Amino acid sequence: MTIKYNDYDYVKVGHYSNVVMELRKERAFKDCDKVQLCSFMEQLIYKVALQHPEWTFVSEDPTWASVGEFWRGYRFRIYAANELMGHIRRDGYYEDSFKYEVYSDRIAKKRLRRGGMCTKDLKKAIKAINEGFQPKTLDERKHKALSEMDSHKQNLDWRTTRVMSDNISQMLPALASYIGLNYEEMRPVLSAFGASTNALDALPKNLERCKGVWQLRVVRQNKAGTTVVLIDDRYMLIPDADHSASTVVTASQLSDDMSRKIGVLKLFTDTEEVLEDIGLRMDETTFYVFP
Repeated sequence: MTIKYNDYDYVKVGHYSNVVMELRKERAFKDCDKVQLCSFMEQLIYKVALQHPEWTFVSEDPTWASVGEFWRGYRFRIYAANELMGHIRRDGYYEDSFKYEVYSDRIAKKRLRRGGMCTKDLKKAIKAINEGFQPKTLDERKHKALSEMDSHKQNLDWRTTRVMSDNISQMLPALASYIGLNYEEMRPVLSAFGASTNALDALPKNLERCKGVWQLRVVRQNKAGTTVVLIDDRYMLIPDADHSASTVVTASQLSDDMSRKIGVLKLFTDTEEVLEDIGLRMDETTFYVFP
């Protein structure tokens, strides 16, 4: 028996018609004769499968290979028709500490935690499965649908915001300049998108303050700036493009543009603010100059 689900191929395991093992397509035909149930799980699967012939037990791939290259299933998803009822698996790494882990939304809600119920007792595991693996009620379906919608929306919001943030961060200087030049026209548009009056009132001043920082980010990404270190009456110039190409020059050897920008930064004492089209002062003897 082979059934299709989630782009994987499933092959029948052992002698149970409703127990299948999930194998990736590249392995399904090569390894389908080398699959077995984990001996610890087999007794649980055997008893539950006999009690519920309408359920389908799907062993998840990848699983682990034993000596002799047999693939052994020890993690299972349980379906009633197309509805996922829950999960059962072998918990532990050593045979003397193996436990059955039984998990479903209903069991998790009852136990008030994310993990499933763990037990070495076969009868307790079967009882937990019979009680916890039942078709969802209408209220449970409603709650799950709303919960998944909220989670899906949050994921979409996060991914969209991240993509837009990456794009906008590269255009911030241009966007800031455009908004500043067309502020009166842009204000109603920003207000319509939910911007508060206080935020809109403070925006022009904050834009002016932030444009230099955004320009610094662009210059650093493009490796276009120069770090300048004062050494007595000389200047060490360290270009972003190639740190090994550093030079030490006198004031007379500086270009007019570089000399003007360094002169402005010498007069500027605030190390927390970036001057647009000029650069920033990092300490008493170190500056970063824009191209």
